[in-house]
Formats: sequence, C-alpha cells, structure tokens
Amino acid sequence: MRVLRRRERIVRIAAGTLLGLCTIGLLSAQEISPSLYSEMQWRMIGPFRAGKVNAVAGVPGNPGVYYFAADGGSVWKTTDGGTVWKPIFDKEPVASIGALALAPSNANIIYVGTV
Repeated sequence: MRVLRRRERIVRIAAGTLLGLCTIGLLSAQEISPSLYSEMQWRMIGPFRAGKVNAVAGVPGNPGVYYFAADGGSVWKTTDGGTVWKPIFDKEPVASIGALALAPSNANIIYVGTV
C-alpha cells in the first residue's frame, strides 16, 4: 500500500508539472516554417482509369455499386462505393465507349454504346 501511494504521488506530481508547463506556454505545438514546403508542387500520381469518363450509372437502392464508361475503352464496376474498380468489358474489340445505361427492369443488364 505504501508503494502504491508513492507511485500515485509521483504520477500526480508529473501530471501537475506537465499541466503547468502547458499552461504557461513552455510546451506548445511545433510550428513548421512555410519555407520548408514552399517549393513543393501538386502532381497527379494516379490512379489512372482508362482516360476520360464518358458515362456513369448507379444501381438504385444499392449505394455501393456504380459503373463508368471510359473514353479509352472498357466499362468499370465498383461494389464498394469507388474504392476499388474492376474492368468488366475488356474482352470486347471496341476502342471507345460513348454511353452507358442500366435496364430499369434488371440492374444486371447493362447497355453499352460504343463509338
């Protein structure tokens, strides 16, 4: 019991000291000089998904499933709201997709207009 009280006193003293240092401003957030990052420039590092998007379709009632048609070819599908996209039209001999629609009667039927 004596050891616990001694540790408890040490913890209280340490906590009080830390609180005091924060209160008087001796411990504060580190400030970073803008000169350290002023020459950095934004650049696109991906992901690249077959060029420009020409058409997009979503499945009503299922907010995680979307399709998009790319100018560079292929139709892409996501089932997780856009985190991962997979091509579903790669084996077709078409250079570009111009339109995309889902059948109102069945969301598993996809109409693809090619150029």
